[in-house]
Amino acid sequence: MSRDVKFLDEFSDNPNSDSFIPTNLFDPVPINLKPGKENDQIVVTFDENSNRENSEPQNDELNNLPDEVNHHDDEPHDQTEDVNYQDEELTLDEEENPNMRNRENELIAPVTIRGRGRPRIVRSGSRGRPRKVYREIQVTPETPNTELTEIQGNVEEFVGIADLTLKQAFSSNEAQAWRDAVKSEYSSIIENQTFKIVDRPKDKNIIGSRVVLKEKLKADGTVERKKARLVAKGFNQRQGEDFNETFAPVVRMSSIRTIMALAVEHDLELHQLDVTTAFLNGDLSERIYMEIPDNFQEILAEIIEDPNSLEDVVHQANQMLKTLQKTRKGEKVCLLQKSLYGLKQAGRQWHLKLHENVMKLGFKQSYSDPCVYYSHRGNDTLILAIYVDDLWLGSQNKKWIEEMKGILIKTFKMKYLGKIHYGLGIEFTQNLSEGKICMSQKKYIQDVLKRFGMEDSKPISTPMEVGLKLTRPEKLDEGVMSKYPYQKLIGSLMYLAVSTRPDIAYTVNWLSQFNSNYTEQHWLAAKRVLRYLKGTAKKGIEFTKTKKPLRGFADADWANCASDRRSYSGFFFELGGAAITWEARKQRTVALSSVEAEYLALGEATKEAIYLRQFLTELGLSRPTTSTLILNDNQGAQLLAKNSIHHSRTKHID
Repeated sequence: MSRDVKFLDEFSDNPNSDSFIPTNLFDPVPINLKPGKENDQIVVTFDENSNRENSEPQNDELNNLPDEVNHHDDEPHDQTEDVNYQDEELTLDEEENPNMRNRENELIAPVTIRGRGRPRIVRSGSRGRPRKVYREIQVTPETPNTELTEIQGNVEEFVGIADLTLKQAFSSNEAQAWRDAVKSEYSSIIENQTFKIVDRPKDKNIIGSRVVLKEKLKADGTVERKKARLVAKGFNQRQGEDFNETFAPVVRMSSIRTIMALAVEHDLELHQLDVTTAFLNGDLSERIYMEIPDNFQEILAEIIEDPNSLEDVVHQANQMLKTLQKTRKGEKVCLLQKSLYGLKQAGRQWHLKLHENVMKLGFKQSYSDPCVYYSHRGNDTLILAIYVDDLWLGSQNKKWIEEMKGILIKTFKMKYLGKIHYGLGIEFTQNLSEGKICMSQKKYIQDVLKRFGMEDSKPISTPMEVGLKLTRPEKLDEGVMSKYPYQKLIGSLMYLAVSTRPDIAYTVNWLSQFNSNYTEQHWLAAKRVLRYLKGTAKKGIEFTKTKKPLRGFADADWANCASDRRSYSGFFFELGGAAITWEARKQRTVALSSVEAEYLALGEATKEAIYLRQFLTELGLSRPTTSTLILNDNQGAQLLAKNSIHHSRTKHID
């Protein structure tokens, strides 16, 4: 980095600096990036730790221990060669092997243990293969852990999914509401011509389907409406036959925050649309067969009798019903003509379809974020951000917004949700008259607290205990790990950390490294974050009109990890008076000094600055015209970046 960076010696006259950062803590470092474009200059912001939006894979189930233990009876047995042999082995301790019991306290199959000695030969007149003899042990289920049950809570309340079958829903007190939801879903499928009824083919893979029931919630947690989704069982698909490519992008959370900052700075009015049955619009290039959906004939009859059904839908439903009534069950299947929820390629096909239509409307796709589109008309800018089936439109020109909104609704079946207020579990408060936009996740936090039994916990002022040092246990203790839903909690906190709460970013990133091996101490440290969120649930990010350019902060914590002595890098960038992007992450290499750790943190912040400058330049709003200021509190790292000098302490840094 030092070869391509030129630093200014004095910053007292720098117009980008102000009193936000005390001079005794930070020495501003302006950076000049080459090659040679005037606008490719960067001057570097950060004092506190932050976190990039990433999330480690999580696995809630531990591998079961072997059910069989080999012993040999008729030959001398050496206990030193068979570590599994013990006289007490015939009475297994459930605490030592927690996976032998079912979590729901249901009876499980008996565990079999091979009898000691070589299997005996059965004398039946001819020499045959030895028969293995086993002794069986019946494992008694343990009393359910009521504490764990209270901690895990009711997942249905958290995610809004009703764990009901169609039979249960149709016999419940809300049967009519559920029937209407299923009827609406099947009507959309028929109207969209998602599949047609054909004879069952031979030697073809036929996947199943199911109807998923869900209650869609408002920002305040109340039920907005009941939804039903026909979902294909995509796990039965065969690669190369039923699907090929599956990747589909979504808008980055940092892009959403940047758009919010730009909306405040440039008076953009933001509107929200929701695509109805978005995945049904995608085109398929593969021939995919699916079983007839549950209760399909019954719902078809209701669609035909409903006076509010569209004439074309009634006509197609009538034809389908007659076809199914003339044949025996199992003779007919569905041939998918368009994408369906649950297919492995469903998200990709919908994105390609939407992208094709958006580009026809005159938008340009952002190079920095493929799910952000923009268009310029004179001095006005129109921005479109897409997260699967959620669309956000923003512009200074209200007539342009109305025009584009009408075209999109005409192209795809959409619902106009008004000015942006709630989406992706985030509450938006837009007040352009006061020049403010707020992003918060109060409802999401309350749901997480309820899910893990912490809604009545006592608030605490910090997410992490000062000086706390946790290490990975040397041995994997499955008994302890099975008691606590640690991975689920970290996953829930991670979404907060990458969305609206940079104040917990470092703590959550630090705790996530113990996902595969943790103890009660780690669980208590994670619960402390919940107590902190309990007292700060209303807090979020507030963007205000400051007219200040983009700036960043970078910092490092040298040799913080007690296990491998790697350092942590942290940075964040602010625009519109609030953070738009941040990261707190362990460095990929071991830094040999604090100067090296800080220098590496500056490098990570500089990469982020390049991306943000390019994004702002594309959108044409708050376009950087000068170098981007990045603040750092280590003079050694600053001098190293200014002077390309290699000596014994830094010659290994490229």
